[in-house]
Amino acid sequence: MSPLLRTSASFVALGLAALIGGCDRKSAPTEEPVNPVGRAAAEAAEPQVAPVEKKPEPTETTAPLASPRPSAPGTHAPAPKPAPASAAPEKKLTLADVAPVQAERALREAVRLAAKQALEQLGSKGGFAADSNTRIGMPAAWTGMETAIRKVGRDQSVDAFLTSLNAAAEAAARKLAPELDRLAAETSLSDPKQALTSSADGGTRALFMPSKERVRAAAAKAVAAALESGGVNAARDAMVADAHFANPFTNIKSVDGFDLAGHVAERLVSHALATIADREKAIRDDPSLLESETSAAVLEAAR
Repeated sequence: MSPLLRTSASFVALGLAALIGGCDRKSAPTEEPVNPVGRAAAEAAEPQVAPVEKKPEPTETTAPLASPRPSAPGTHAPAPKPAPASAAPEKKLTLADVAPVQAERALREAVRLAAKQALEQLGSKGGFAADSNTRIGMPAAWTGMETAIRKVGRDQSVDAFLTSLNAAAEAAARKLAPELDRLAAETSLSDPKQALTSSADGGTRALFMPSKERVRAAAAKAVAAALESGGVNAARDAMVADAHFANPFTNIKSVDGFDLAGHVAERLVSHALATIADREKAIRDDPSLLESETSAAVLEAAR
């Protein structure tokens, strides 16, 4: 190449390089001077984002989840137990469901409880004397003697006699209780269901009326012992002495020949059976008074 052409080419290359460099300087952004106060204000205005706390990665010491224990070969895991079924409502006992043996058991339990309550009442202090319906008065054969004594102001001997007489009846009632309980437990019942449904005191009638003579005999024995131990005979003799004082012609034979023990025993039996019947009615009205739930259900069915 000639020196002239080489020189021209060099100039062309230099021109191109200058042209390219100029374009680069135009396209590059010029950096503006930074105002430190403006930058601080801008940074303060920007919302501060709390740094996100990184959760620690699980380490190798973390216990792995327990895997189900495999069943032994040839065995199966037990099936879950079914939920218990709700209990069916208990069927209420009806009279048609009551067997004769159940009726008999319920009657005996009710009457024995009634007899126990009745004789406890009559045997308590004032059980006869404090109640005008049960208080034992002067025997009819002795009322003339009583009138003569009271006319002369000797009332004390009459009152003492009547007090001791009623106290003896109360003592006899306590002695009679075991015998009546035995009769209620042992007396046979030919038709328990009929006795159960006949009346509210059907048990008392069925268990004591057939053996009323046994009841009278037991009562007379208890009364005789109570008259002697309670000082009734002594009080009677003191009253007779006052009757002689009031009227020397008082008929003593009416006193000596009178069966005082029988008189008291008859009233004891009468009041005892009437009170037992009342108690049986109360128990039938409230069968829950019985200890046996079955017997209570039987009485409830018979109401």
